[in-house]
Amino acid sequence: FSINGIVGSLQSPLVLSYPTLSSESKILTFSIENQAGETSINDTYITLQVPRGTNLSKLYPNFTTSPLAYVRLQDQDGQAVVSGLTELDFTNDVKLWVMSADETDTSFYNIHVTHYNNVPSKIFLSDSIIDETYKTGSLVGYLIADDKDLEDIHSFELVEGNGDTHNSMFFINGNELRLSKDIYFQTSMFLSVRVKVDDGMGGVIEQPLQIIFRLLSSKSLR
Repeated sequence: FSINGIVGSLQSPLVLSYPTLSSESKILTFSIENQAGETSINDTYITLQVPRGTNLSKLYPNFTTSPLAYVRLQDQDGQAVVSGLTELDFTNDVKLWVMSADETDTSFYNIHVTHYNNVPSKIFLSDSIIDETYKTGSLVGYLIADDKDLEDIHSFELVEGNGDTHNSMFFINGNELRLSKDIYFQTSMFLSVRVKVDDGMGGVIEQPLQIIFRLLSSKSLR
């Protein structure tokens, strides 16, 4: 011991405590009320999603840390952040600074919050029966995506893959499936195309669709 001596410094303080204070500066859990799905904590990068329509600029995060660690916004001089009590703006990524209880260790965490998107579950065709009277450009039916996010704007296109056998016979205009050639001499009763839908929010699925070719009777053709 040194009488009236200074031990340690502001940068490297000497801490004597019983029980021993934690030297970890970790965020262990992080969540937001009513969030969609689980939170992902990957080293110092935290990602989570909230329902569509949630105001990202006014959220109260709930979190746990290493014992008695404390959290500030941006850096050591930033606003103190208290679990469940501090309102934060997550419109852009938020950086949190964490210091261990014994003030020997610090960490930075980037928090990324986005809106949850429901991926379309199925593609429907409003009408799937055609016959010899359908000529090039004729409307077969309207493409419809089954999507819980009713506000999404969907785009459709023909793609290669399972079920694309007759893709060349059709084209898509907006959400309309139309014929690209006359089918007067068509012999197959079932035509198959493969369609992809994109909800514009990262949700994409592909699906084969079947069109039935109905052969008109010779009497009806006279």
